[in-house]
Amino acid sequence: MAVEPAGGERKEAWRNLLKGLLERGLRGVRLVISDDHESIKQALAAELPKTLWQRCVVHFERNVLAHVPRKEVEEVAGDLREIFQVKRRSTAEALAQEFIERYKGRFRRPKPPL
Repeated sequence: MAVEPAGGERKEAWRNLLKGLLERGLRGVRLVISDDHESIKQALAAELPKTLWQRCVVHFERNVLAHVPRKEVEEVAGDLREIFQVKRRSTAEALAQEFIERYKGRFRRPKPPL
């Protein structure tokens, strides 16, 4: 729908992109799926305030797995993927709770370099 140079992922860049789409006739947007970038969410709130936002599952999985040791990625990825493959919300919520209990405190975020 739109590709343009923006010079970064600032809120104003995302707002300008959305404004351009709206000026070209974009209507009826009910849901936007993106990574968890605060600038995107702020731009959406400003330009499409009634539109729902959802975090991209692929980005979410990558962010979670970035904190998992390589030898355990396959196991954790399988358990995480299972949550998003079920049909019923109640089942997904139960699996998510099991996932949290199983892995809570098991992996630490790396400390930033000094």
